[in-house]
Amino acid sequence: MLVDPFKVSEAGPELVDLLRYPWNRIFSFNIDDAVEVAHKAVDIDRNQSVLQPLHFKEDFVENKNPDVLQLIHLHGSVRNPSEPFVFSYRQ
Repeated sequence: MLVDPFKVSEAGPELVDLLRYPWNRIFSFNIDDAVEVAHKAVDIDRNQSVLQPLHFKEDFVENKNPDVLQLIHLHGSVRNPSEPFVFSYRQ
C-alpha cells in the first residue's frame, strides 16, 4: 500500500528546528507526515501549539490566529488517504 512507507515514526532534527520558527503556513509537496511528527517533538511551551493540516482540495481559509500553524499538503497526505494524491503534472 502507498500510505505505509510514507508514515514517519521520528522526525529529523533539522525539521524540528525549522518548526521552532513561527511560520504562518507551510506548503508541502510531500505526502509523508514528517511535519506533523516534528510538530509534536517541538517544545510544548512555544507559540503555534496547534497544527492545522489542510488538503489541497479544501477551501483556503486565511490564518489570523498566531497560535495556529497551517500545513497545506499540495499533493495529499498519508494521514488523509481517502482524499486524492497528486503524482503527475496532468493531475
